[in-house]
Amino acid sequence: MPTAVVAAPLVTPYHAPPVKATPPARPLDVLVSSDGVSFPIDRQVLSSQSSVLRDLLAAAAQTTGRSRLALPEPADVLAPFLDVLLHDADPFADLSDVLTSLPTIRLMSKYDTSQRLTYAVTTLKCHVMEGDVCPLQVFIVGAALGEAGLDLCRTAIVHGDVPTAHPSAQALVAPYWDSVDADYKIALTTSWAVSDDPKERGNKFIQIMSHLA
Repeated sequence: MPTAVVAAPLVTPYHAPPVKATPPARPLDVLVSSDGVSFPIDRQVLSSQSSVLRDLLAAAAQTTGRSRLALPEPADVLAPFLDVLLHDADPFADLSDVLTSLPTIRLMSKYDTSQRLTYAVTTLKCHVMEGDVCPLQVFIVGAALGEAGLDLCRTAIVHGDVPTAHPSAQALVAPYWDSVDADYKIALTTSWAVSDDPKERGNKFIQIMSHLA
C-alpha cells in the first residue's frame, strides 16, 4: 500500500515584541547651603513650587554649565524648607510652638512659593480659630510675612481671647517679639484698646495698617 504523506504543520515563527528602552532618570540638580551641605533635588519638581528657584537654577546652569546652585541659607534652615516643597511636609507640624517654623515660612515667602504659602497660612488660620495654637504666636508669623500676612494677623487678633490648647506657648514669644516691626506692635496695642468686640479689634488693626502703608 502506498505510504500516506502527512504534511508538517505550519509553524509561525515567534517574533519577540520590541523592548522599550527605559528612559534614563533625570539627573538631579544640587542646592548647596551656606555651610557647604549639598541637597540633591529634582529641578522639575522644585521649579513647579518656586518660580524664584526655577529662575536661579536656570541661570546657574547657563553660567557654569552645571545645575548647581549655592544659597545663602544654612543647612538647618534649608532642609525643612525643601522638605515642605519636595515631600509635602507640614511647616506647622508642632502646634505647641509654631514660631519654630518662622525660618521656613520666611523662605517660602522669599522664594515665592505662593501656592504652598497660601495653603500654610490658611491652615494656620483654621488652627487659631479652633484654639489649637497661641494667637500671639500666629500674629508674629503674620507680621513676618508683611502684607501677605495681614489677614493672618487680623485673625489672630479676632481670636485672641479664645483659650488655647497650649497655654504655655505665649511664654515662648519673647525671643521673637523683638523682631516684629514697630508698626505692627503699635497697631496691635491700639486695636486691642479700642473695643471689647473681637471683630472691631481686627478691623481696627487692618485700618491702622492700611494708613501706614
